[in-house]
Amino acid sequence: MRYKGIIFFWLSFFIILADVGAGSKDDLNVEIDKKVMQTHMDRVDAFVKWLDKAIKKKKWDKITLYARHVDSLGEMLLSEKIDIDTKNIPQEFFEIDLKFQESRDFIIEASEKKDVKAIRNEFKRFQETCKQCHAKYRKKR
Repeated sequence: MRYKGIIFFWLSFFIILADVGAGSKDDLNVEIDKKVMQTHMDRVDAFVKWLDKAIKKKKWDKITLYARHVDSLGEMLLSEKIDIDTKNIPQEFFEIDLKFQESRDFIIEASEKKDVKAIRNEFKRFQETCKQCHAKYRKKR
């Protein structure tokens, strides 16, 4: 159960690779990039929801576990595991993403100290980074 999100992410990733239709190599890479990023964000969204529930219930081990699995999109984009061209991504995106990472790391530290007040305050800031980034960069569906 604890690795369900990780398994889901990688299974989804391989399904995406198998699912992408034929086309030019560049079209294929763009399509894979979009689907990889969307799958990543779906996974992060699930962990954030689980994290919110764990905070409300003061489940310290779950708070730490879920927060550790909330890896940011910026981390994924800069990862050596996935080859995505980041040259056209604005610097501001990475600045917002850095705030997200710092907030997540603070939540992990506070959960280890069982400081629920600090976690709740930081979780609000954490969610604000999500909202800020989505307002600026998320495409309308």
